[in-house]
Amino acid sequence: EWPTWAPLADITENDKEYSIKLELPEVKKDDVKITIQDGTLYIQGERKFESEEKDKRYHRIERSYGAFVRNFSL
Repeated sequence: EWPTWAPLADITENDKEYSIKLELPEVKKDDVKITIQDGTLYIQGERKFESEEKDKRYHRIERSYGAFVRNFSL
C-alpha cells in the first residue's frame, strides 16, 4: 500500500542523542511500525478514519488519513 500522507517531524540533537518526534494525532501505537535497515530509520503506519457518530454530517475533512511513511538516514 502506497503512503497517502507524511506526518511532520522535528529532529533535535544534544550531547548524548538525537530525537525524532512525529506529529501523529489519533494514530494508535499499534498502527505504527519502526524499523532500521541499511542505515535508514523507517517509521510507517496508518491513521484510520473512523466515524463513530452516524448522525453527524462532515462539511470538511482537511486532515489526511491512510498509510504514511517517513525515513531518515542515520
